[in-house]
Amino acid sequence: MGWLAHAAVDGVLALGLLVAGVHGHGADYYILDAAGAYLALAVLLTDAPGGVLKRLPRLAHRVADGLVGLALVLSPLIAWRLGVHLDPFASAIAVAVAVIVLRDAVATDHRVLRPAGGRVIEARAVEAGLEQAARRAGVVAARARRRTVRR
Repeated sequence: MGWLAHAAVDGVLALGLLVAGVHGHGADYYILDAAGAYLALAVLLTDAPGGVLKRLPRLAHRVADGLVGLALVLSPLIAWRLGVHLDPFASAIAVAVAVIVLRDAVATDHRVLRPAGGRVIEARAVEAGLEQAARRAGVVAARARRRTVRR
């Protein structure tokens, strides 16, 4: 998964969590507000496409996403242990968002290549270019083999 898609998913989740947290009532909805605020800040602060301030490295963003995802998975249990009334909707949303955030944290490529000119190149673009070059080399090799076999 590329960073632009990761940022889009985080942004949509942030908006959804903030809306759910504002419309819900009870202490367990604060968890949704906090997760939504984190996701919005992470998108704005990450040094990646979609980032505005570009202060947070991509790897740190992925690690923080993983920690927030784990906290969201455990949030219904923590709320229950603290005696907070559990709203089934808030608990289900927290766990569903946790699954998405954890999947994105694992699946997103955080590597960035910086050549001598200083221009940022996405690692996925390099991999795609290498794949295209390998395919072209295979086509050229197949043509050369056919010509050699005919002679």
